[in-house]
Amino acid sequence: MSLTLGMTGMDPATESDLKSAFDQANARLPRRWRLVPETDADHVVVDMDSMYGPMSWLRLHAAGKKVVGLASARRTQTDFQLPRPFDAESVA
Repeated sequence: MSLTLGMTGMDPATESDLKSAFDQANARLPRRWRLVPETDADHVVVDMDSMYGPMSWLRLHAAGKKVVGLASARRTQTDFQLPRPFDAESVA
């Protein structure tokens, strides 16, 4: 059974970079994760540094999703944190 991951609240360049890092990291983890739309994901990466990040977190948290906060500073309200800057190693 694979785990599901979605992304939201980020600009297109960040999303593209994150998808690339995810693909590299996932290749090292016997493809345990599937990238899906945020509505279908159990875990969702949210850019907490963006204008829409905190609003996305509130919506996802209320929906019972596990939130991974992409942030340059520690965010206590998210379930997990992906520090910025990120790479395939930190995503893994």
